[in-house]
Amino acid sequence: RAFTLVARLLTRAPGALSLAREAQLVRLLHAALEGGSKPMRAVSMGGDASAADQEAIERLELCVRIVAVLMTKTPGALDRLTERAPRIEEVSDETALGTSSSSSVAPVCFRDLSKRLLDIAGASRPSGHVDPDEASGPASRLRGNLALLFGALCDAQMGDSVPPSLHELDFSPIVETYIDIMRKERGAVQNNIGVFVTKLAQNPRYKQKVRDANGMESLHQIQLPKVEAQKAEAARKHRMVTNSDARTAEITRLKGLKGMD
Repeated sequence: RAFTLVARLLTRAPGALSLAREAQLVRLLHAALEGGSKPMRAVSMGGDASAADQEAIERLELCVRIVAVLMTKTPGALDRLTERAPRIEEVSDETALGTSSSSSVAPVCFRDLSKRLLDIAGASRPSGHVDPDEASGPASRLRGNLALLFGALCDAQMGDSVPPSLHELDFSPIVETYIDIMRKERGAVQNNIGVFVTKLAQNPRYKQKVRDANGMESLHQIQLPKVEAQKAEAARKHRMVTNSDARTAEITRLKGLKGMD
């Protein structure tokens, strides 16, 4: 329940936490992710996953969602976790020589946190195509949230002055896994994973791996139609706003559809 509440609050106000509370939360999340690959693998393989495994996936999904919000939406959080922010502090004259605040040090080791997330991702490949009634379940949401997080980190790796801990993060072991997951997932989760695979294909470090796993073909078959449909819908909405004839035509179309009911 506590993680559920935190997830809701952070989603609405990602910058609301103090640095001390943020550090405390990151330590709790880091601990909660330990061993997460075991229940993830049990649920992804299908068959007779235990009730305990199902409950564990519910908790993991919340934890990954919170981590994703922290790293992608909370101002400065990723820099603090990767220790990118310069360790220059403004101190008062009364501060003892040689002392510093704990806010300049990451609350957990980013390399270790990343490894736990990658282990969960590596265990998340479903044994078959996801059933429609499972497409919005916790295992699928977890895969989608990991994809959103990893996509942001993949982009950050191509930025300027990348900190060593972020540069050393290696998505190579899960490239093939996530291409396969993209083929097996559905709906919004499939789209999130497609965005991540697209970013892998755009990153020189992973482009060849995507090619080797026939990821380019899968992107053209699965993701490209989604992107084109989104662009077409955005263009239609833009015409509705800027063109009175387009608005009139759309109203006429909707009236015609209503008359067919």
